[in-house]
Amino acid sequence: MKIKNKLYMSAAISISLTIILALVLFYFSNEITSELGKEELVKELADGTMKLYIVTSEYLAFHEVRMEQQWQSKFNSLMELINKEETSVLLEIVQTNYESLNDTFIQLKANYTEREELLKTNASQEEVDRTIIIEERLAAQMRLNSQKILANMLRISTELHQEVMVMKKTRNSFVLVLAILIVSIIGTSTFFITRTITKPIEELVRGANIIGGGNLEHRIDIKSRDETGYLSQAFNEMVDKLKLYREHLEEMNIELEHANIRLQEIDRLKSIFLSSMSHELRTPLNSIIGYTGVILQGMSGEVNEEQRKQLIMVKNSSNHLLSLINDILDISKIEAGKVELSLEEFSLDDVVREVVENFSTAASEKGLELLTEMPQEIMLFSDRRRMSQVLMNLVSNAIKFTDRGSIKIADKIPEDNNLEIRVIDTGRGIKQEDMDKLFKPFQQIDVSLNNKREGTGLGLYLAKILVTLMGGDISVKSEYGRGSEFTLTIQLKYEEE
Repeated sequence: MKIKNKLYMSAAISISLTIILALVLFYFSNEITSELGKEELVKELADGTMKLYIVTSEYLAFHEVRMEQQWQSKFNSLMELINKEETSVLLEIVQTNYESLNDTFIQLKANYTEREELLKTNASQEEVDRTIIIEERLAAQMRLNSQKILANMLRISTELHQEVMVMKKTRNSFVLVLAILIVSIIGTSTFFITRTITKPIEELVRGANIIGGGNLEHRIDIKSRDETGYLSQAFNEMVDKLKLYREHLEEMNIELEHANIRLQEIDRLKSIFLSSMSHELRTPLNSIIGYTGVILQGMSGEVNEEQRKQLIMVKNSSNHLLSLINDILDISKIEAGKVELSLEEFSLDDVVREVVENFSTAASEKGLELLTEMPQEIMLFSDRRRMSQVLMNLVSNAIKFTDRGSIKIADKIPEDNNLEIRVIDTGRGIKQEDMDKLFKPFQQIDVSLNNKREGTGLGLYLAKILVTLMGGDISVKSEYGRGSEFTLTIQLKYEEE
């Protein structure tokens, strides 16, 4: 049986037994309400009978017509109560007494009428005395009947009250026993149904803990045909697969160990290669740049305009290639963890001034203004050379992608231990869909074949990892067609984490 069906069955048992208890309570309540109604009716009848007895006494004493009508009215009201269906059987004896009382009243009233007629016709005293004797006998009979009625009403009221009390007591006892029985049945059924659910779950939890501890040989044995049985079966199948995966993983780990050994050898060879490239490529490049500069200065003789143009192209290309080699070497060293910061205290103004001097010529050639906005002198404790390298990369990037306007280097008065340095340009800006390409190696925004921008796509990437190495960060805001703003956040005093 499924867990859902077990829960439904438990709920159905509880609801059914609760309905039974409610029906029993309803039955007893109706019975007691009916008896209480009878009791109230009998009390009302007893009060009316007492009033009728008083009116009877007054009528027997004064023989007034008004009292005669009053007696008849009360008697009729009491007879209506007696003849009600719910009390007709109960008050059968009282009804007989009332009928006898009424007969006596009719006879007494007729005797009064007869005596008045005799007095009007001057009948003999013997006839008058006869009516008086009859009157006394009938009056005594009425009093006796009234007393019997009162006694019967008192007895019936007492018996009815006792019946109601016994019924209440019986109801309370029966309901209490029934409630205890129902609660016991519900509790027992709930316990057994809950146990059939919780026991397999506890077994699943215990098995999961054992398997979680690394014992993949353990299996969960639940014979239940509900969801927990299917779950245990699925759990065991999962453990079998985990066992296969672990064996496969162990094999892969062995392969990875061998691969790591090979990678370490490759890394060693890469280091040898980079060292060789640093010497074998940078040395001749520096010679080319140096000799080209000597020739351009005319120290080896005069050169014509076409030769000067070609020599400048050679020098610029050599500088670009040397910059590329230096960037690749720096990135390789950083990724290999072989770069250590050279910490010292220095003035930010001095670094910015050097950057501006280095790029003033390039900016002037494009007709750009290279501006600074430094409200006050700020001292940093960090790597001066790396800071200069980052700023140069950012300014070089700004000049490269700005055709008119200006490039501005500005700092913000530091708060706490953080300083913000902004490089703001009025260049072409960056499209929103191209923002994800920033700070990634060998990624350039403009990659068309007729792209006039030079570069390898390593400048921003190198700047990003250098700033991260110094405990800082770089962010960018840009509006396409209006320019970009790169913000460098750096610690005033470098603190190693």
